[in-house]
Amino acid sequence: MKLMQSPLNNLSSEKIKDRLKRNDAAELLMLPLSVGEYHSNWKFAQDICAMLANYESAAMIAT
Repeated sequence: MKLMQSPLNNLSSEKIKDRLKRNDAAELLMLPLSVGEYHSNWKFAQDICAMLANYESAAMIAT
């Protein structure tokens, strides 16, 4: 497993929705960390994290 050491991005709600639409596994792996750390709306962040917890990608499950 390759470890990443890069800063988290502070993403707007629009950028978060764009990343979800793109469905890129590498972007989705970091998304719950970024949303949980920076998003000002805790309910929005919680919903995103809960949704990604049920994501059916081998890349997401392996982490």
